[in-house]
Amino acid sequence: MDLVKKILDHYEKIWVLAKANAVLEWDSETYMPKGETKERGFITSKIESMIQDLMTDKEFIKWVEQLEEKAENDFEKGIARVLKRSIYYYTKIPKKELEEYNKLIVEAVRVWEDAKKKSDFNRFAPYLEKIVEFKRKFAEYLGYKYSPYDALLDRYEEGYTVKDIDPLFNRLKRDLKKEYERIKEIWHDYHWLENEPYNRERMELLNKTVLSMIGFDFNHMRLDVSAHPFTIELGLYDIRITTWYHKKDFRRSLLAVIHEFGHALYERQIDEKLWKTPLQGGVSLGIHESQSRFWEIVVAKTKEFTQFLEPLVKNILKIDADSEDLFKYFTIVRPIPIRVESDDVTYNFHIILRYEIERDLIEGKIDVRDIPEIWNEKMEQYLGIKPKNDSEGALQDIHWSLGAIGYFPTYTLGNLIAAQIKYNFPDLETHIENKNFATIREYLREKIHKYGSMYEPKVLLEKSFGEPVNEKYFIKLLRERYR
Repeated sequence: MDLVKKILDHYEKIWVLAKANAVLEWDSETYMPKGETKERGFITSKIESMIQDLMTDKEFIKWVEQLEEKAENDFEKGIARVLKRSIYYYTKIPKKELEEYNKLIVEAVRVWEDAKKKSDFNRFAPYLEKIVEFKRKFAEYLGYKYSPYDALLDRYEEGYTVKDIDPLFNRLKRDLKKEYERIKEIWHDYHWLENEPYNRERMELLNKTVLSMIGFDFNHMRLDVSAHPFTIELGLYDIRITTWYHKKDFRRSLLAVIHEFGHALYERQIDEKLWKTPLQGGVSLGIHESQSRFWEIVVAKTKEFTQFLEPLVKNILKIDADSEDLFKYFTIVRPIPIRVESDDVTYNFHIILRYEIERDLIEGKIDVRDIPEIWNEKMEQYLGIKPKNDSEGALQDIHWSLGAIGYFPTYTLGNLIAAQIKYNFPDLETHIENKNFATIREYLREKIHKYGSMYEPKVLLEKSFGEPVNEKYFIKLLRERYR
């Protein structure tokens, strides 16, 4: 039997279990009863354990090692690379500890939700301490070159270490500070549309209309509602996104939909030849975030897009706002404590703050109980504001309760790569003005989407754009837009 076929036949079982777990994850964020945590946690941890058993099968490992030596093309090399990473993770992390960790995460999410509601960080702190303890142990099991944080970062952004992120973020922090000081002197920090109420049914129609026009495939994608917008891929032919509704300030719902569309489009446009293989799926969270931020901040926040949007807002939402109103509304610059609602200029300060805290946590330089104070100090240092309470501050994000430590840098990497794509795309604004979204989708498919996980992130950027992540494009975008 052909070596690749043997590997893929075995991997098919892993793929099926992973997709089943994804359905449960989607359900837990949308329709699962609030009181259901014990059974769901048990089920998902058992499925994860079954995946670990399949990944660490000795015969399977032997086949993957053989393929690594004999791979003849990029497809085979990609399969060997991706599986080797997963096998390494599952063989290094003890099965019992992984089961305990997965059960902890399910509980931690519910405790975090309660703590956030009560704005009481101390209620969540014991769970976060256990999560950090697990993560430190996992980092030691996995090994690292410079910092234990590297082992966690590499799970989300393959090949990246603190030696990549620290200098990049330090340069960005310096240049962003200059741009922010310039922009806040000349740009508006409020628009009347923020307080304009909207009808929920009309907003749903606007979201679906815009999605249809930019290329959302309703035959293979669906839109639902959740407490926090997200995208989940259940297969090449079943991708689901969510949004939220707030009764006023309609950009929050619409931009969330456009953002999640970017994620969904990436998964939908992966080459069908990669179906049911380890290469089906986006290569990293930074590359994935670049696709959502490309649509949200590069496409949607242009004057050309707001011209396209004007008649839809007037006819569907019944809000009398012209394209100039919409552009100013979409590009408000104002420092606020909430990351997901922050503007393009200040957003990356939120990410840098979180990165510095979680890096220092894993390196043992700070303790979990120190987080609220450090958080508030950094918020004042970077943006000149202080959260009123823990819900506005250290409890606002779900990520740490999910164990997603090493995840936050991917948000800023996504912003930077999105701007990089913009300046490599000929006449992008003309295509937006002409509503030629099919050409934009095709460009992204050819440059990023079709490859799935075939190439690691740094290699993909070099292959498609001829250079690594470069923050100068993002600074250029801010200089050109906010003037």
